[in-house]
Amino acid sequence: MIPEERNSYTLTEEEAIIFATAKFKPFHNRLEEDTPQPNPFKKLVENEKDKPSTL
Repeated sequence: MIPEERNSYTLTEEEAIIFATAKFKPFHNRLEEDTPQPNPFKKLVENEKDKPSTL
């Protein structure tokens, strides 16, 4: 049995050009807005360096 095609979408010429030239970036804004969280291990290492040695 051949599955029936559903939810197909035909692009217009303008939409096809936008898609082909990589101007279509649906997740680009989401990636820019995602602020990286500080690395707690990096901060721990920096704090250890700042401590005076107790030897």
